Amino acid sequence: AVTATVVLCAANLAVTNEYYWELVRDGPDIRWTDAIYPLERRLETLRSPDIYIVDWGIFESINLLSDNTAPVRAVDFSNQDGLRKIVSDPRAAFVAHTARYAYFPQQRAMMEDVAASAGYEEVPIEIIYDRNGRATFDVFRFRKIPL
Repeated sequence: AVTATVVLCAANLAVTNEYYWELVRDGPDIRWTDAIYPLERRLETLRSPDIYIVDWGIFESINLLSDNTAPVRAVDFSNQDGLRKIVSDPRAAFVAHTARYAYFPQQRAMMEDVAASAGYEEVPIEIIYDRNGRATFDVFRFRKIPL
């Protein structure tokens, strides 16, 4: 019984050590990421009057870090006219997770479809990376497609 206990404890330590090593090497899961800090700083330097959050899990973090001063806005994806209005604002900025980490990729696709149907295209501003080099957030605008 003592031998089995020692073997089980050693196996448990080996597994725990593997998880710890992966955490040190890769960082935490992307759902809470240190990329939020450079994102908040970048949004502050944009000085956009409206910043629309296109995916889940970003809004509250930006409000917290900016002490509720960032002009972040939620997007009502059920209102097509409202979507057309916000994509037509040349000063508005948009934030979404990159495709790999998106919670609701259909929301960004819907916004891009509405923009395209109104004659607008997405213009990248910056990709925000975490400390492990993972592209985490997209910051972008829309502009009228030149004819």
